[in-house]
This record gives sequence, structure tokens and C-alpha cells, in this order.
Amino acid sequence: MKRTLPRGERSIRVINGLEVGVDAIGDLALELDGGFILFLRNVLFVPFMRRNLIYVSCLDDENIHCHFGDGMCMLQYNNENVGLAIRQDELYLLSHSESVMCTSSAMNVCDESAKRKRSDDES
Repeated sequence: MKRTLPRGERSIRVINGLEVGVDAIGDLALELDGGFILFLRNVLFVPFMRRNLIYVSCLDDENIHCHFGDGMCMLQYNNENVGLAIRQDELYLLSHSESVMCTSSAMNVCDESAKRKRSDDES
């Protein structure tokens, strides 16, 4: 589900104190390296931002467990390792598949049942 917002309806304040507009809000499916589909709800599309940020609390809401240590963050779902983020400077960079299912310019409709590990016979 994607909803475009009228100019000025919603904004966020970034670290330098600037208030920037949110262009759209929607759900996002992101395929991680191992084939796991990470489903995020109410994702904000903020063209001003140069990086995509995922709050750990959003992962926790989806029963994704985060284990931090040694400059890495291991993501687990149902006690299975499903993703890895490597620390670079002060951020953790999530490793995802080259075939990202949704991009910031076009958030697709994503089904809750998409949160699963891809089987070996699926392309």
C-alpha cells in the first residue's frame, strides 16, 4: 500500500535540525542476501535523505531479533539467521539481494505472507 502525501502534510526533523518533507508512506518488501523477504510497514519516502534507515524498533515489531557484536548485527526470525548488517562508521549496512523488490521511487504492494525464506527451487 502506498499513499502520496500532499506537500507539507508530514515532515521529519533530521540531525542538523532541518525539517524535511515526507513525499509518500507505504509498505516495503526487501529481499535479503539469503532470500528472506523483510516486510516493513509505514515506510516514509523522504527524497532529502541519502541513506535508507530502518529503526530497530520496526524490526522488533515484526518479530525480527537483532544481535549486535563485533561490528555486526545478525537478524533472526524464528530462531533462524536471515540477515546480516555490517557496521560502517556509526551505521549498520544491511546486506540485501541485488534484486531489490521495492525501491524508494516505487513502493509496491507487499503482502504479509511475503515474509518467508525463499526455497531453493524458487528463482
